[in-house]
Amino acid sequence: MTADATDERLRAVALARATAAVLSLSTWVALLAAGMTACALWRVASGAGARGGWLADLALGVVALYCAVRVRLDQRLFEQVGSAVLAGASEAAALTALDAALATLGLRKPAGTARSLAVRAQAKLRLLRWQALLALTQLTLAVLLIVVS
Repeated sequence: MTADATDERLRAVALARATAAVLSLSTWVALLAAGMTACALWRVASGAGARGGWLADLALGVVALYCAVRVRLDQRLFEQVGSAVLAGASEAAALTALDAALATLGLRKPAGTARSLAVRAQAKLRLLRWQALLALTQLTLAVLLIVVS
């Protein structure tokens, strides 16, 4: 194996592992969203004032938790890609195998366009930012609803 190929493989492993590590922050955001969703559900069920506001808070929580599930899945997939490349697969081969597996499970279109690891990492980080924004919006709304009531 040439030095350039080794460098490319190491970069791919580092990117996959770094992305997985950053995506692991989703757990804390998910805990915040889950707590706020439970609070909103309790407030709606108890017939507290500003019911519409609490329903909106509940909806934000459900979407944030959906994002958390997606981010967690992506975290595990990046870990697997990093392991495959570390074991000797090329980045392209690891991603092709991943795409084929996702297509088999119905989680990706079979004829989807090939994307590099870097492009995928950026997309997943955007999803993590959306999850955090939803959870923070949910928290802000809950605080406002508590203060107003």
